Amino acid sequence: MTSVRICQAVLVAVALAACNKQGVGDTTSLPAETRLQAAQGPSGLAVPALFASIPADTPYLLASLEPAPPGVWPKLEQLFKPLLEGALARSEAKHGKNKGMDAILSELAGKWNEAGLESLGFSAQPRFAVYGLGLQPAVVRMAIKDGKTVRATIERLAAKAGDPLRPAITRGGRSYWLETGSDGTSVVLSIGDRELVAAVGKPRDVEAKLDLILGLQKPARSMADGALVKQLMASHGFGGQLIGFADTRQLAARAIEAAGATPGPACTGEIDRLSAKLPRLVVGYSELSASRIAGSFVVEMAPDLVAAMRALKTEVPGLGAAMSGHPIMAFAAGLDLVGAQQLGNAAVASLRQLGAACGLGSLVNGTVQVARRLSQPLPELATQISGGAVVIDDIEVRAGDHSATPERIDGVLLLASPDARALFDKAVAMEPLVKSLGIEVDGKLHDLHMPVPIFRVPAVGVSDRVIVVTAGDRQRGAGDRLIAAPAGDTAPLLAASYDFRKLMDFTERTGGLDRDGTEPEVRAVLASMKDLFGNFSGTLDVTDRGLVMWSSIELK
Repeated sequence: MTSVRICQAVLVAVALAACNKQGVGDTTSLPAETRLQAAQGPSGLAVPALFASIPADTPYLLASLEPAPPGVWPKLEQLFKPLLEGALARSEAKHGKNKGMDAILSELAGKWNEAGLESLGFSAQPRFAVYGLGLQPAVVRMAIKDGKTVRATIERLAAKAGDPLRPAITRGGRSYWLETGSDGTSVVLSIGDRELVAAVGKPRDVEAKLDLILGLQKPARSMADGALVKQLMASHGFGGQLIGFADTRQLAARAIEAAGATPGPACTGEIDRLSAKLPRLVVGYSELSASRIAGSFVVEMAPDLVAAMRALKTEVPGLGAAMSGHPIMAFAAGLDLVGAQQLGNAAVASLRQLGAACGLGSLVNGTVQVARRLSQPLPELATQISGGAVVIDDIEVRAGDHSATPERIDGVLLLASPDARALFDKAVAMEPLVKSLGIEVDGKLHDLHMPVPIFRVPAVGVSDRVIVVTAGDRQRGAGDRLIAAPAGDTAPLLAASYDFRKLMDFTERTGGLDRDGTEPEVRAVLASMKDLFGNFSGTLDVTDRGLVMWSSIELK
């Protein structure tokens, strides 16, 4: 279908633009590379003209207001070219020759840079927006450099794909293509002098909102002043290269209407109550450079819910020291499981109340089943653990051994508890083998003599607040500090980090890709990613703004 192939090209362009983008938030006790990072809000930010076409009450938006630094383009080629080539190879293996993807790759050949993209008519510093006219149609508006050149590019793509463009339709002086697929979805594409517009939705809704899609009609109230996006950027510390949000009230109300129901007063009241607790989902980037990309996903919460979530956080003494350095991989968490279960039950009850008020039987039935599972008692041992960390600094395997059985593991296991000695006693009672190891509960780390060759120089220690297990010479020294660490390290709900190159090296040494039958094109993508990506870190935590999932990855 012509429109499908056209949209493939548009999506590639938008993806390239979106990936040119930037973690926010409060700091924790974790090392800098593993914690939430603060970012700068908008400063003298200009709102693109295309925002005048976005309704102020759109339920969702993803937009770019500022360009990416030039150094990012080579990184995009390094990442996207193997991905596209791999997708093409997989598609051809299953469905035969894909002329559309072939055409896209041939057009992009040698043009993965600013000059190359502009030679196709697109902007090397694109501003774009993806938003909804209601839940749908979903609309993409993107600023371009030269509409005539973009049209010529798309015409070449269609011709190479063996499906030349049909004559455009003209409406109010604006030409466009409209096609309805076999799935009953309509696709619209229009290319102006400086703007490209694409939309997808149900045929009836696309036709009813066509003037808004084409820009022949402006919404009664628009986002032209950029007030909301500037507010969100300032509140969450996002840069202008990417900002997105979903309005929970709008989404819930329109989803119920789309289901054929008319929300009554009780239903509207429940939607208002819940959306006040969780107003928006927000996403943005705090850094985009040739060396690092960092960004956050935020679930905005009312102050009372933030307080309830913060009450779930726990102390994990020594966590910052355990997570420092650059291990192959590390995971950490701190959570009051009993409190989390209670809060989860309250959330499920609220959703059940919403379902009952809005006549959503499936929601009511689903929440009943979830509530039944959540009401089950937690394992006694789990209720005594308040958090911990697992850090793997090194893994050695025998060359040519594809069993993936390590010869040696160096790392640290850290378990925190309000009463670590009682936790250890419980573990001993449950597993007598632990008692036979002769571990002394005296607040010191002791070498452990046990015939497990993969753990070199294993040691165990138990203090008032933590249980520490180490393996490896360097980790043995770190363990002495961990067992003596004072209270005060408040843990994030969840944190993780890994070194992409080290993980790939380990996978290659064990022959993991061979053993799993990984396809050659996937190997090529992974090899490219190995050369591109360095250390990844991510954190899930509670800030004044709500629940924040932050991540960062180094670019080589």
